[in-house]
Amino acid sequence: MSGIRRTIIASVVIAIIAAAATAAAMSFVMVQPRATLEPPRERIIWMEAVEFKGSTTVGKLAPPDPKSVTIGPAFGFKWVKEGEEWQVSKYSFNPAVIVVNQGDKVTLRMFGVNGDVHTIIIEHYLPTPQTLNRGRFLDISFTADRPGTFQLICTNHEPGMRGWLIVLPRT
Repeated sequence: MSGIRRTIIASVVIAIIAAAATAAAMSFVMVQPRATLEPPRERIIWMEAVEFKGSTTVGKLAPPDPKSVTIGPAFGFKWVKEGEEWQVSKYSFNPAVIVVNQGDKVTLRMFGVNGDVHTIIIEHYLPTPQTLNRGRFLDISFTADRPGTFQLICTNHEPGMRGWLIVLPRT
């Protein structure tokens, strides 16, 4: 048998085996039952409004340009000891990303750790601002009726104090 003929036969055998394996895999996928959807549930998600701070001395690291760091009230720069020690800070939601399923009844149980006042809105779900004060809780409850990605915003600390609510669609 010539080398070309052996190569052709080997190629045909490999193609038949590959076709059979693909057919077997496809039939396995088709006969598997679909996963059942988890029913909507009640979810309580604990969150905090926090301020992160970091400081160092000019001997370890030169300070940033204050104009580049102070971008609205969510970010800040200040001298702790003029010319010697500096500090940066940022307000944030913790956690900053929340994922729920469409149909879930959601309660965000927020606690104000830093910042005297946070005025909170959530696109679609909380268009009327609610106030969160330091040392207080604010419960925001809604049914996640629309899938998508929605911003959670503190209007007092724009543009940096934002979070995301992700509502996964039911399929």
